[in-house]
Amino acid sequence: MPFSTSSHDPASTVVPADPAEWIPEATLEAVAALSRAEIETLENAGIRPPFPEDTWRQCAEAGLLRLSLPRDRGGLGWEPPSLAALLEQLAARGTDPGFCFSLMFHWAATRIVFSFCGTGRQSDQRDLSRIETGKATVAVGISEPHVGSHPRKWETTAVQRGGFYVLNGRKAIVTNGPIADLFVITAVTADCGEHKSCSAFLVPRGTAGFNLTEPLELSALPSSPHCAVGLSDCRVPETHVVGVKGRAHETLARGLREIEDVYLSALMSGLFLRLLVLLRRLLREAVPSREPAVLETLGRLHSLVQAQRLLTREAASRCSPEAPRLETARLLTAFRSVVDLALAECAALPFPDPDRRGPPTSETRELESLQRDIGFLQRIAGSALRARERKLGAAFLESEDLP
Repeated sequence: MPFSTSSHDPASTVVPADPAEWIPEATLEAVAALSRAEIETLENAGIRPPFPEDTWRQCAEAGLLRLSLPRDRGGLGWEPPSLAALLEQLAARGTDPGFCFSLMFHWAATRIVFSFCGTGRQSDQRDLSRIETGKATVAVGISEPHVGSHPRKWETTAVQRGGFYVLNGRKAIVTNGPIADLFVITAVTADCGEHKSCSAFLVPRGTAGFNLTEPLELSALPSSPHCAVGLSDCRVPETHVVGVKGRAHETLARGLREIEDVYLSALMSGLFLRLLVLLRRLLREAVPSREPAVLETLGRLHSLVQAQRLLTREAASRCSPEAPRLETARLLTAFRSVVDLALAECAALPFPDPDRRGPPTSETRELESLQRDIGFLQRIAGSALRARERKLGAAFLESEDLP
């Protein structure tokens, strides 16, 4: 398979160039084709979740899992603008959405471990070296059952005993959990009533007292593996603290949320591009495709998708600890509003025709699946989105600057 990467990173430009300039187009097409074929085989065999492990392994061997690592840690040092552009192009070429979802979470997790928190000098080098070689998948456990990612309500604790921390609690819906080798787990290390100090810990799979549930089935993205995590007197060395003790929410959780939102926007933009390609093929064959109302809807939809891409690129270019968080938040909030408009335009199109004769084609099935997956992604972190909107509204009311 023609998987290969280059050390060239166009992230220094405001708008990233076409990823085909530094990732061969043959590689992008191969990832798309292999992921779809492997997942189809797994689904036909009744395997759940139908995660394409062989495609993932070949991506690791080609270095795609190390793109987000700093150069001094064995990676290619790609920044969010480049990774977001690559994610968009993979999705646009028809790479399975669930596979893309897992890939973006791995990139975000490895960036957090090495870049946001300065873990390299603190944690056990044997575990970190597995990430550096691209042979380890990383997952993050932050949200908890019934309380989500609100740190004041977290119940998972980490108590220091000698040179170890003992972790107890549960984490809900951990993306890539069933395939991960290393986990970043947040836990309360000090409870002062209204304020809880939280720390993050690197926990290798197989650690005593660290248990994974059976894979969870989501309503979309069926190939992306998820599970919950249980911790029962799980002992980890104090060298496995990720970042600054007691600052996990301020550094890791907030930083991860922002970078996940940027990658999620890139993924949705790519899925909309794929949807447009399928719509164009199908509508060219449809009788009413040249009717004025259809053309007007297509014109609005295409324009909205291009607006999504511009918002994503701008947000990705500002995704750094130095950039004003409110500016990035405005861009990401606007992106979600544009997605709502685009989904409404999709619903107004006359295809797929509910009165069509015969079984649905592979293209119509993919089109329906894309709409379902985009709708699911749009609902992710809904409470966080509303909190961000409230924060932006409050900042607007308090400001004296021109809107």
